[in-house]
Amino acid sequence: MIKSIHEVLWVILKSYDLQKYRLCLILLAMIMGCAGLSSVLVINETAKRSYSQTAFPFLDNVEYAIYPSQSGWISKADYADLRKNGNRNLIAVSTQQVESLDNHKLDFLGVDYYALMSLNRTRLEKDNSKSGFPLFAANNHSSNSTPTEHKFVIDVEYAKTLGAKNQLTTDNFLKLNSQLSIGPVAIVEAAGLGEQIVCDIETLYSQFNPQGISYILVAGKFNHKQPSPLQLQLPSHLKLIKLTSTEDLDQLTASFHLNLFAMGLLMFVVCMFVVLNALNLLIIKRVPMLTTLRQLGIPIVAIYSAIIIEMMTLAIACSAIGVTLGIEIAKWLSPSVTQTLANLYNVSINFENFSWFNLYAQVLLASVVGLSLAAALPLRSLNQHLTSIQPVASPAHSENKWLAFCVLLLLICLIIYFSNESIFSSFLIIGLVIISGCFLVLYMLPRLLCLIIPIIPLTTPNLRWSVADAKRISNKSSIAFCAFFIAVATNVGMNLMVNSFRLATDTWITQRLDADAYVNTKDAEQVVTLLSSNFPKTTTFVRQSETGNYQGDAIQLRSYPSNLEHQEALMLEQSIATPWDTFSKAQGIFINQQFALSKQLNLGQKIVFRRQNNHTFTVQIVGIYYDYGNPKAQALVSESLILNPSSGNQVIALYNQGVNQSWLPELKNQISTQFPDAQIVETQDLLKRSMQTFDNTFVVTQGLNIITLLVAAFSLASSLIVIDYDNRPQRALIRAMGVPALKILMLTLFQYTLLCLFICALAIPFGILLSWLLIHLVNVQAFYWSYPLVIESNTLVELILSALMVVFLAVLLPAARTILIPPIEDIKWLNG
Repeated sequence: MIKSIHEVLWVILKSYDLQKYRLCLILLAMIMGCAGLSSVLVINETAKRSYSQTAFPFLDNVEYAIYPSQSGWISKADYADLRKNGNRNLIAVSTQQVESLDNHKLDFLGVDYYALMSLNRTRLEKDNSKSGFPLFAANNHSSNSTPTEHKFVIDVEYAKTLGAKNQLTTDNFLKLNSQLSIGPVAIVEAAGLGEQIVCDIETLYSQFNPQGISYILVAGKFNHKQPSPLQLQLPSHLKLIKLTSTEDLDQLTASFHLNLFAMGLLMFVVCMFVVLNALNLLIIKRVPMLTTLRQLGIPIVAIYSAIIIEMMTLAIACSAIGVTLGIEIAKWLSPSVTQTLANLYNVSINFENFSWFNLYAQVLLASVVGLSLAAALPLRSLNQHLTSIQPVASPAHSENKWLAFCVLLLLICLIIYFSNESIFSSFLIIGLVIISGCFLVLYMLPRLLCLIIPIIPLTTPNLRWSVADAKRISNKSSIAFCAFFIAVATNVGMNLMVNSFRLATDTWITQRLDADAYVNTKDAEQVVTLLSSNFPKTTTFVRQSETGNYQGDAIQLRSYPSNLEHQEALMLEQSIATPWDTFSKAQGIFINQQFALSKQLNLGQKIVFRRQNNHTFTVQIVGIYYDYGNPKAQALVSESLILNPSSGNQVIALYNQGVNQSWLPELKNQISTQFPDAQIVETQDLLKRSMQTFDNTFVVTQGLNIITLLVAAFSLASSLIVIDYDNRPQRALIRAMGVPALKILMLTLFQYTLLCLFICALAIPFGILLSWLLIHLVNVQAFYWSYPLVIESNTLVELILSALMVVFLAVLLPAARTILIPPIEDIKWLNG
């Protein structure tokens, strides 16, 4: 048996000279699919790993920090008392902004190095390698210090920025002004360090003498079900606050990564359709050769074993090449992706550290599964030829079975939809819908072409032949047309989803942010006093917040005014008849979609909140409002329900009633001078940044959309070349009748354009259905919020025209290649 397998493999290898194009098509499609999938996996894996180190790259397991209850600083005495009481897991951090040469503010972060070392010595004592975090040199040069230790640490990307501004010298000293330079500065790669300059807190005090400690990090895990001993020890002027966790960042970035992975997987599936098309044509070409081997006594098991070995070898080789290429693509995309995630979520991504072998194992598994599925159909056809004594005639093609398969799959989708609610079932429904669409294409294409033929005048016989021949082409290239259908349907679905999301977000945020500007500050009362004194025509509304608890989960409670302007600004999905009357009496609340869907809450339902002091209050749900992109459950309550309205950060909405618009620059100047910790944002700037952030979020997935369409067009173009051999009788006859080559080219382009136009028409309803499923099924189950689906005709027209243009350009070159064959060659072939 081994000898027979070896002989079959040798014959297959020798046949490559006669099947170069078909083989190259398989290799190229597999490599493209593996490259696209691996690049997405690299981006997702490295980005998610970076989140765990986002807040403090030199310290793990930090969930909480201690902040002053009011604006100000934490004293050294408070920090010392807390540590004396046995809290050895506290690390003081002091921040300081220093103005540099170009009036740019540098952010310094001073960390209690000795407290940090007692908790995390192993991690900090790495060598000064590429990924190491070097030691801080203490200001007093203790016996443990060495000349090689550094006082300051910055990220490598930030170092490039400072170097370009001539603020970081070649010997790694940082120039603060023309007289003062500090250093040496250690340059490291540490995710999460961002644009901060880190040093020992003693060094910060000696260099800049800050007013006090900004906050105190609390290392270690907490039991969230009961107050910790640390909370009981805190004086009244200090409070314990939960920091943004890795889980929060995962929620924030989940939509980005889900869309990215879905598009990468889709690209892989489309490439597998190209592989299926090429394999089918390759196996058909091999049938005479394999039949001869069978007649020479080679066992059929040996033939199939040789083909399986060949397929596995291709999968192993193409996966390795695809992974290597995908890594390079990820690195090429990394500046765009890094900037996108940094702008969106304030995280820094490192695309260097990942396991090539782990990535290769994942892609290889996907390749083996995909190649096995792609080879099933052509191998089944081969089996019919090799196991039959008589020549196998092509079975009568019945399109009715495709319609039956389409209806059956859609019925299965309905059953799953009403019986199971999970992310897996949602993606299964989407997959079945796309496959059912492919079956509908196979059923409808011949019928649509048959409807066109009688309409064409008899005076244009060449055009009638072109349309009639298009039916034969649709059967020969059915797999390639299915790949094109998938690409167009998913492009329509993804673009409608993104456009609907963008329009909904733009409308929602424009309506919600109705003030002229917003101030975020801990000193709300003082800022309001300043405004009332110096800007009498400016109306202010202070928005407080509090963290409540519902069924064991933290809920953000935010105050909301009940005046007419704010009533119009709140975009409600649904509400009771008179919601604001109940709300203004502190008997009702508005909750966001995320809260309602995650807890399955309904209008009119009464719910009980628990405060941080364990007191409870009961209110009625009077409305559910849209809150796009918010990963957290939230409720809007009357101002009288907030427990401590003067504590923590507060948002002040500013409404200017005057004609003079110079008030805002003056206000910004006064606030920055008197309240340096406050932030004031103009609404127009906030709206502009929000929509820029939105566009940046989907830039990568839109790029993958285009690539997927190009791959499908490539599949059509390759099919045209591969089936050119079957077209030679018709082409030779037509050319012998005197039809010029240019006219044959135009007829070929017309054939493919007409076929693709029909496919686009069939893909539009499936694309709309796909978009609805993504919005109202996947998005709801993954993130607990949805938005209206908006179908714009100009968007659909642009998508269809761009798809047809891509196909036209892809088919033009191989079609032109066929007419360059001298007419005498075709006529000789016709004469045998």
